[in-house]
Amino acid sequence: MAVSYYDQIEPEFGVRRFVLDHAACPELIRQSYDDLQAANAETDVETAKHDAIRDAAEDNEAAIRRAARSGTKPPAAIPTSYTDEQLRQASRAIQVAKGRARRAAEAYEKSIVPHRAEVRTIYAERLIEVAANAQRLWREARAAADAARNIESAISVLDHHATNSTRDTADGRIITQHYRRLRQEDPLWNMPGRENRLHLAWQDIDAYVTGLNAQAFAADPLADKQPANGETASTESQKGTPRAF
Repeated sequence: MAVSYYDQIEPEFGVRRFVLDHAACPELIRQSYDDLQAANAETDVETAKHDAIRDAAEDNEAAIRRAARSGTKPPAAIPTSYTDEQLRQASRAIQVAKGRARRAAEAYEKSIVPHRAEVRTIYAERLIEVAANAQRLWREARAAADAARNIESAISVLDHHATNSTRDTADGRIITQHYRRLRQEDPLWNMPGRENRLHLAWQDIDAYVTGLNAQAFAADPLADKQPANGETASTESQKGTPRAF
């Protein structure tokens, strides 16, 4: 069921942009999507015409008021009845355009269902690729963060050992105050309990990034379903479509 957002009509469900851009995307889906975009663009045009009529009437009224204040000759007034009729026709044109857009949105939705298998294959390929990339980036980010903290610790240890025997000297006090300030500014150390919770946070993020079984999601549960009662496999797949989206 198509839904309305202001003057735009959007489908209740559709496919991602990368599916439309994929070479294997069924032409019917791509064409239906383009038809919807064109219909919404037509609505925008009609809306702009409506707004132009209203703006022209308001500008005319403002010009007449300015002329009255300045004592100059005012422009000819646009009759209210004329403006009202123009706005009525423009509003009607908007509704007609929105009707076409709504039908186009419904046609777009319907174009997806018969091609569940093709669309799902595109999604599955992308899921495996993106999930693997996310896991790689997460491992790299975690390693980089750990490396930065380890180097930070090494610098701190070096400075403290260099002034260990002279802690009460000017240099020692500078080092002590320096690292006390850094710890106060460090969100890891300056939030009570955060250091203790950090390992749980790592586990949560790791579960979010690596816990998705992309291969299992990519596998089509209807792929091995046998045709029944003389129906084709594609017909069987169509029956399962609502569960897939």
